[in-house]
Amino acid sequence: MKNARIFWVCIARRLGIDRKVGLSRSSRQVTIALCFAALHFAAAPSAAQEALDLTRVESAAPAKPESLADVPETEWTDAPEPEKPVVREGLILLPSLGLAFTGSGTLEASLDCQADACTSASFERDYSQNPNALLGFDTLYHVLPSLRLGLGLQWIPTSDVDVENGDSSTEFGDELSTTAVVEGVFGGKSAGALRGFIGTTFLFPGGELQELIDAMDAACRSTGGAGGSCNVADGPYVGLTLGAAAAFLRQVSRGAALRVELALQYVSFSGPNLEVTDEAGRRYEDSLSWSGTRLSLRFGIEF
Repeated sequence: MKNARIFWVCIARRLGIDRKVGLSRSSRQVTIALCFAALHFAAAPSAAQEALDLTRVESAAPAKPESLADVPETEWTDAPEPEKPVVREGLILLPSLGLAFTGSGTLEASLDCQADACTSASFERDYSQNPNALLGFDTLYHVLPSLRLGLGLQWIPTSDVDVENGDSSTEFGDELSTTAVVEGVFGGKSAGALRGFIGTTFLFPGGELQELIDAMDAACRSTGGAGGSCNVADGPYVGLTLGAAAAFLRQVSRGAALRVELALQYVSFSGPNLEVTDEAGRRYEDSLSWSGTRLSLRFGIEF
């Protein structure tokens, strides 16, 4: 607006003078050109004004550091991110592989006579557990985040022992245990577990135990041929098992955890049994039983 006023004032003055002095047409064109030139110079900023504006811009800009020492240090922290809490809930499946590596127990053989045909007697022999591989599979359910209940299976393909003053190794056969399990879990990503279990174990005869059963069967056949009666309990045999275990768990993902477990297990069996009644009605019974404890180490994965 200011520049437009300057232009029109210039024209008015020039034209006014023009009318008074009687300038020619060419002189009027020159006058208008001079007014345009005056307008141009009035619109252009002066050098002093440009210098003043530059000074203002530089004063508003942040000061540059004179050296690297003047640059403020940025604080960096290498603290790890907090671990997400481990959520323990729902159904847990636990396959495992392990080794029953030591143990001991007692074998007891007894002869019970109800007539004068023989004399009742019994004797015991100690045994030590041989290392035996085992497989396990547990199904557990979290009733609380730190408490779970479930069922467990354990299979020992070959259960054998060293009997004192006997053969170097005596094989009993295959052993399958079914147990009720209660287990407490304590900790986060790395956790501990304590469990107790009790249940039934089944023995399917094999090896030297099966040879003993076959000998009893042969004795029964000869007794039956002489007019008596005979019965042999040839398995599978049912026994009792119970124990406790301690385990260490390491969570490797949201749905999986590695597990190592040390367990102490008690087992008890009543084995082969021979009942004989001769032709005179005299009866006697020959039986074998054993019980013992063993330590086992198992490795598994929970998911």
